[in-house]
Amino acid sequence: MPARPRAPRARFTLATLHVRRFAECRAFYKDVIGLPERRALPRAKWAEFGPARGVAIAIHERQEGEGGRRVGGPSGLFLDVADAEKAHAAYVARGAQTSYPPARAPWGGVVFGLLDPDGNEINFTGP
Repeated sequence: MPARPRAPRARFTLATLHVRRFAECRAFYKDVIGLPERRALPRAKWAEFGPARGVAIAIHERQEGEGGRRVGGPSGLFLDVADAEKAHAAYVARGAQTSYPPARAPWGGVVFGLLDPDGNEINFTGP
């Protein structure tokens, strides 16, 4: 059997969340969660959050008839924080809505979830 060709190198760069209320969600990720906004195209209803290089989270206002993931519900995204209990308290004090409170995970860390203004769930994990 002939050897299979080597797969092209790919790297993960972006995860996109669809939103309905672009301005409110943009403010949530930037001002409540405190993620650095690395690129914004407000007329296109698009914004990216994260370090200048590396993986980012993008939000995009979903248009009628556009395919892809629906707005709201579990995103599958996890963000690391230095102290989960303190981070949760700080985010709630800044106006975030909890989807599930901090709890010890089977692997030993602490996890909690927050909802953006359109109900997209973002998970956080830390010691």
